[in-house]
Amino acid sequence: MGSNVQNFLRLSFVVFVLSATGLTACSGTRPTEPTAPPMTQNAGALPPELFLSDYPLGTDVRPTTDGADYLAHVEGKIEQLRYSKNAHAALLLAGARYERYQILGNLEDLDFAFASAKLEAANPNPTDDALLLWATLAAYMHEFDAATAAINALSPNKVAAGQSLQAQINYARGIPQAIDINSALAPGNEFAELLTRAGYCVDRGDLFCATRLYHQAQFVYHDVSPVPLAWLHTQQGIALLRFGHPEIALRFFEAALARLPNYYLAAEHRAECLGLTGKLDLARAQYEQVIAQTGNPEYQAGLADVETMAGNAEVAAGWQKQAKNGYALRLEKFPNAYAQHAVEFFLERGDLVQARSLAEHNLTLRQDVGSYVLAADVARAEQNKSGFCNAYQQARDTQLNPPELQALVDVAKKWRCR
Repeated sequence: MGSNVQNFLRLSFVVFVLSATGLTACSGTRPTEPTAPPMTQNAGALPPELFLSDYPLGTDVRPTTDGADYLAHVEGKIEQLRYSKNAHAALLLAGARYERYQILGNLEDLDFAFASAKLEAANPNPTDDALLLWATLAAYMHEFDAATAAINALSPNKVAAGQSLQAQINYARGIPQAIDINSALAPGNEFAELLTRAGYCVDRGDLFCATRLYHQAQFVYHDVSPVPLAWLHTQQGIALLRFGHPEIALRFFEAALARLPNYYLAAEHRAECLGLTGKLDLARAQYEQVIAQTGNPEYQAGLADVETMAGNAEVAAGWQKQAKNGYALRLEKFPNAYAQHAVEFFLERGDLVQARSLAEHNLTLRQDVGSYVLAADVARAEQNKSGFCNAYQQARDTQLNPPELQALVDVAKKWRCR
């Protein structure tokens, strides 16, 4: 029992615990391996690693288990566990369903895993594996107190795994972290540390630093699972998207999908980039596929935006209604997990009362820079100068400077925030 759950958890700790917050290509075929883009006139404004032929590493240069085969293995494991009489089958099934969720993004898998892990951890004498799985899922769903309680209940030989997870919870809660991006990497933990440092660089507003570390990380990964490299390249794409480079970001999302077809996180961001770059038919097809696969209201809202850009007001309204109903259901079931994403939905659609309520709730859970920026965005939409300046200054006080905060500088100057 231990090896299966521990292998799953090890992967979760490396790349999935608190990530934000994939699919095949729009045609339904596997994306081709991306190639380095030609040098452009403004290439000097972009990290040089983006123009190297080894970034992102394709499956021909750095092979891993075929993505379709990997998913088939997970599917087979789930089917076996459904009928298993193993005493630990329920825990293993919860882990396997969450593993599949991390690839396909289906909310039914997430809900099943969350409920099952919670039950397993509530046993009179839960195993360390049960506690770790519950802590992982509770943290992912922003149930931070429950996650910390499970971590504190671990036996001494699991302290390291618990500390790693607790550090990520603390970061989400805005508790200052000492992250030295130039210190020596811990042997055997290089990949995870590089990813943590790269994410920190993004939050500092340094795309060059983040890209350098993401590029480096792909060379220190030596396992056969395709998921971590697909996740890494997706994170690079997300960073580029956040800094306003959707065309280049596409290359990294497509690299992730070439390695791991149907990877929902890469697919939904690919759809977003396609929409932003005017490829509306491709964006629509990608969104339709990822919505069918996940049932996620966030992607229904994304498709509504694409239809609006395409001038299809009636279709857009239909998707927007579905997204609103979907968010209502998810917020009723998991208010902590969905408050942050739902703020953006209601803010973009002008429902400022709901947006403010959710932003305030989110701040009771998370006091990180992104949560303060979101509160500032809501206050700006309300023309609430004091509320904006207060949230803006709290974001600045974190000593971080992500691109979303940089975008508020002109408003802060206009309203003379201190």
